[in-house]
Amino acid sequence: MRIDPIVFKVVFEGGRAHERAELKLSGRVMVAGKNEFATRTIDVAAGGLAIECEGEAEVGDRVVATIDELGSVEGEVVRKLEKGFAFKILAPPRKIEKLSARIAWLIQKELFGLPDRRARERELTD
Repeated sequence: MRIDPIVFKVVFEGGRAHERAELKLSGRVMVAGKNEFATRTIDVAAGGLAIECEGEAEVGDRVVATIDELGSVEGEVVRKLEKGFAFKILAPPRKIEKLSARIAWLIQKELFGLPDRRARERELTD
C-alpha cells in the first residue's frame, strides 16, 4: 500500500521569506534585556513572531522569547502592534531550519490531532 503525501499550498504575504502560521503558544519575553513579560503568540514563522503581551517595545529593541513548544529565540522588534509587537528572529541558518521543522510539526499536530508518540518528554535545547 502506498500513501501519497499531503501537499500544502504555501502563499507568502507581501514578499515574506517564511510562511506564517496562526499558532497560539504561551511563553515569556524579555525586552531590551531588562523587562520580562508573559506572552502568547499571534502567529509564528521561521523568520519571526508576532506576539501579544502587556509590555511595550520600540522598533529596534532586542528581545529574547522563550515560547512553549518552540524554545528560546532572539530577535529584533520590527513592528509595534495594538497589544504587542512583531520581531524578526536573529539566528544562524541551522537554527532557522530546526525552527521551521518544529513549526511544520506543530501545524500538522493541530490540523490532524497528531499525538506526540515519544517515549520520553521532549527536551527543548538551543
